[in-house]
Amino acid sequence: LGYATINLGSAQPVALIDAIRLIEGLTQKSARLDFQPAARGDVTATWANVEQAKTRLGWAPRVSIEQGMRHLVEWYQAEREWARRVATG
Repeated sequence: LGYATINLGSAQPVALIDAIRLIEGLTQKSARLDFQPAARGDVTATWANVEQAKTRLGWAPRVSIEQGMRHLVEWYQAEREWARRVATG
């Protein structure tokens, strides 16, 4: 065919609350949480199936969620002025 859709990510799921707590720790700020019932159609868990990436590209995740989030927070803090101008709504 000439193309393939390949997932890149972690084969290990991370609970949303754990990701939030990790970001809180990295930023030294507390998130304002508003727990609501799950929306219709919400999935309870999801994660990347990286088998095609391994098979076709010889790729495997090398960065832990902690390392990745640390890099994300560092990037965002360095690019905060630019990120502030990005339209999100």
